[in-house]
Amino acid sequence: MPEVSPLKVSRIGARGFLMSFPELDGTNTYVVEGERFRFFLDTYLGPDPMREVEKCMRHTHGEKTPVVFNSHADWDHIWGNPVFRHTIILAHESCRERVIEEGPSDLERHRTYVRGDVTLVPPNVVFSTRLDFPDERLHFFHTPGHTQDSSSCFDEADNVLFAGDNVESPLPCVSWPDLDAYIASLQSYLALRPDVVIPGHGDVADLGLVRKNLEYLMALSGDRDPGLEDPGSLARHGSNLQALGRA
Repeated sequence: MPEVSPLKVSRIGARGFLMSFPELDGTNTYVVEGERFRFFLDTYLGPDPMREVEKCMRHTHGEKTPVVFNSHADWDHIWGNPVFRHTIILAHESCRERVIEEGPSDLERHRTYVRGDVTLVPPNVVFSTRLDFPDERLHFFHTPGHTQDSSSCFDEADNVLFAGDNVESPLPCVSWPDLDAYIASLQSYLALRPDVVIPGHGDVADLGLVRKNLEYLMALSGDRDPGLEDPGSLARHGSNLQALGRA
């Protein structure tokens, strides 16, 4: 598949395509070519780049019914939703609530990142625990952690996990104080044993990054020194402490 400027396109497994944009430490959209549906996991910063992605997929793989998944309601993962306003946009029920309640202020605060004519389009199909597409071997499930509304997608056919912002390098970003729930979500990732882990930002990873994130969260939960040395990790740790009210 050709690159679509300014994004980088990488083939993952038999039916996955990773769309990596340069902004915000590399922001990822993941496309899964199902038998009946084409799944777009997160929609980046606006309609313009997502139209480019959608056009590229149609050109190389033909017409399919699109289904969109929002891993959580943070603005850098939902602003491309208007391209898909007439199809299924699925997410956890609290993601829809956050888009409606927090979306307008996020749009005003971060307007310099807008790519195209952004109007807020909340998810129109929601789940509380999980939603499965068994014929497509694709599973969406609630994994609270980075945010309370965070959810993930497991592609059983390719053994690929799309973790959204729950997994990051070098350390996870804590913006919601329930560390026990976060730890449980990462432990559920280990139980799935995926070959590939796709974070919301940054490079493709594996379970090694999940374990590293989990070890850090367990140290943070136990109020233990995580033994950090590099400036990037120390800066993220400071932000996490501030989010937890410990700074």
